[in-house]
Amino acid sequence: MAGPADSRHVAGPADAVGPADAIGPADLARPADPVGPTAPECVAGPADVADPADPVGPAAVRPDRTYLITGGFGSLGLLSAERLAAHGARHLVLMSRRVPGPVLAALRERLGPHVEVVPYAGDVGREEDVRRLDGALRARPQPLGGILHAAGVLADAPVAAQTWESLDAVFRAKVYGSWLLHRASLHHPELEFFVGYSSMASVLGSRGQANYGAGNAFLDTLLCHRYAAGLPGMSVNWGAWGGIGMAASMAERHIADVEHQGLGFFEPAAGMRALLRLLSEPVPQVGIAEVDWDRVAATRPLPDALYAPVARGAGRSAAAVDLAALLRRPRADRREAVSLVVRGVIAELLHFDGPEDVPPDARFFEVGLDSLAAVDSGNAEQGTAAGNGR
Repeated sequence: MAGPADSRHVAGPADAVGPADAIGPADLARPADPVGPTAPECVAGPADVADPADPVGPAAVRPDRTYLITGGFGSLGLLSAERLAAHGARHLVLMSRRVPGPVLAALRERLGPHVEVVPYAGDVGREEDVRRLDGALRARPQPLGGILHAAGVLADAPVAAQTWESLDAVFRAKVYGSWLLHRASLHHPELEFFVGYSSMASVLGSRGQANYGAGNAFLDTLLCHRYAAGLPGMSVNWGAWGGIGMAASMAERHIADVEHQGLGFFEPAAGMRALLRLLSEPVPQVGIAEVDWDRVAATRPLPDALYAPVARGAGRSAAAVDLAALLRRPRADRREAVSLVVRGVIAELLHFDGPEDVPPDARFFEVGLDSLAAVDSGNAEQGTAAGNGR
C-alpha cells in the first residue's frame, strides 16, 4: 500500500486483490494498520500487482470454451475480447445491438485466423434476443465457459429531471439484461465465470447518475447473490477508464468533475491486467479504481463511515470564530473576517493551499464549487458558527 505521506492511498487497476485480501460488499473496509489507513478491501491495491510480462493467463480461460461478451463492439467489449484472446481464448461471441462490419473485420485481423469471432446482433435487455442467443450458444461444439457483461449506456440527469425513459434506457442492460443473462446461464453447467461490468457509481454515487448507480447496484447484488448460491458471479465496480469507453466522449467539464470527486483515470491495459488476475481468484464484488480518498471524503455532502479508514483528511478543522469578538469589531472588519472564514472552508473543500487562493469576489461556480460542494460548504460554515457559541 502507499506510504503515510501519500494522500492517494489507494492505487488503482494495475493492482488486483488476492484471495486473502478480497471480501464482499458487506465488509467494505478494514481497520487501519500501524503505518496508516488502508484501502477498503473491495478496492484493488498495489500489494497484488499482476506482472504484465507474465505469459501465463488466468486459469479460467481455456481454448476449448466459448466466451460471451455483451456490448462486444463497444471499446470495452473490444478490449476485453483482445485480452481474452491474448490469454488463450479461441472462441468469442460478441453481442451488440448493431454489428459494425469494418470494426468486426479489423478485430478479426488483429486476432488472427486462430481466434473465432462470432458476431451476434441483439439487445441484451430483450428477452426474445437473449433466448435466441442462449439457443445458439447451447448448440455450439465449445460449451460456454465465461460471460463478460460489458453492455451499458448513460442517460445522465439530475434526480429531479430523471424520467422513466432515462431510467429504462440504463436499466435495459444493467437490470433487465443482467437478469436475462443470469437465467440463461443456468443452462450452461460448464460456465466458470460471469463478470458484470459495474461502476464505482453504485458504491460512491456520482452526480447526475442516480439511474446509472441504481442499475449497477442491481448488477452488484445479483452477482453477489449468484456467488452466495455457489454459481459463478463477480461484479467489478470500475473506476474511470482513460481514453476509452464512456470516458472517451466526455466533455472537459465532465472529466474535471470526475477528478474533482476523487477518481483518477487509469490506463486500459492496467484495468485488464487486474480483471484477468481476478478471473483466477474470484470474489463476489471488487472495485478497480484510482481513488484519492481524501478528495472523495471532502466532496461528499455528509460524512460516511466507508471513508473513515482511508481518508486522511476526514474530519475537517474548521476555522475558529469568536462571535462575541467579531460583533465588537467595525462592520468592515467583520465582513473581512467572515470572508476569510468562508474562503478558508472553500479552499479546504477544493484542496487549495489556503483562503488566499480564493478571490474574495469570486462566484462559487467560477472556482469549481458545484451545488453539492456548496451544500457541504454551508454545512461546514454553520458548524463553525455553532461550535463557537452561535
